[in-house]
Amino acid sequence: MYIVSTMTKRSLRLHALSGNIAVGLSGGPDSMALLHMLSQEVAPTTKIHALIVDHNLRDNSAEEAQSVLNNVKDWENVTPVILKWASKKPTTRILEEARAARFSLLQEYCATHSIQELYLAHHLDDQAETFLFRLAKGSGLDGLAGMKTEKAISPQLNIIRPLLEHTKQELLDYCKEHKISYVQDPTNQNTLYMRPRLRESKAILEHEGLTNKRVAQTAKRILRARTALEEITEQTWQILVLHKDKSFLQLNLDELSTSPSEIRIRILLKTIDHFSTKNTYPPRLEKVERLHDSIFHIDENDAIFQKQTLAGLVFQRKKEKNVNFLIIRPEDT
Repeated sequence: MYIVSTMTKRSLRLHALSGNIAVGLSGGPDSMALLHMLSQEVAPTTKIHALIVDHNLRDNSAEEAQSVLNNVKDWENVTPVILKWASKKPTTRILEEARAARFSLLQEYCATHSIQELYLAHHLDDQAETFLFRLAKGSGLDGLAGMKTEKAISPQLNIIRPLLEHTKQELLDYCKEHKISYVQDPTNQNTLYMRPRLRESKAILEHEGLTNKRVAQTAKRILRARTALEEITEQTWQILVLHKDKSFLQLNLDELSTSPSEIRIRILLKTIDHFSTKNTYPPRLEKVERLHDSIFHIDENDAIFQKQTLAGLVFQRKKEKNVNFLIIRPEDT
């Protein structure tokens, strides 16, 4: 039974029953299937902006983008748009940088057109692949939690991934059933990149019982644990933060010391995020862990922490009336 038989408005999470929504459209079977489902299910008053990104990484990329546009321009409720990545192209981490540029272009378009819901076609196999990719990169719990079905990335924009419970094969079957043509990105088979190499190992992993479905289920369980930890971190934050603005932040260090180390690390991450801007990247988890160990003197010297810098911030211990505080402020203040 193909996915079309079970896909409903509820599973597509159609909150914007009228107005504007957007779909990231690569032209592959996943996004083509999602766009087709949405075009069949949305209200007649809904306008679906099908956003096609031309990364300009291959000589014929403009023609490929135009071909995708031509395939869907007559679909019901669909308005296709080509977005161009015009900036200088990287020479390293090309796929990662291209993904980041694509996401940035999608966000900018949604902001310009007052679109509050962006649909992406990530599926169960993508979820499993992301887990293995991040595991190989040494990600912490948050990275291994994988993608959420729905995530607010700003007060103005929600990312919706309604296909995370469905396999790649189901989406291929859907395209076959509805005679939807699609393209295959050659970089998906290029073993110069890590993700295609992970796909090549699929048969070996499945032989050992590590199926995509099982990996995705593990990511889902980790996400459940992450959600609980985030709630505890927020509660701890509200109690321990004694002063908070962009000039400095003050924490009760003695009280924080009584929390489990995972919560303490999350509080440090939340502190760094408090001072960050959209143009700054968070430090690697290993660096935050080292800072944590230094603050709570879990190091070789067992020295009492006094002062340290990380991510453009100064972390300094201060004692008043027999109470220890942690003061965090930008380096340039």
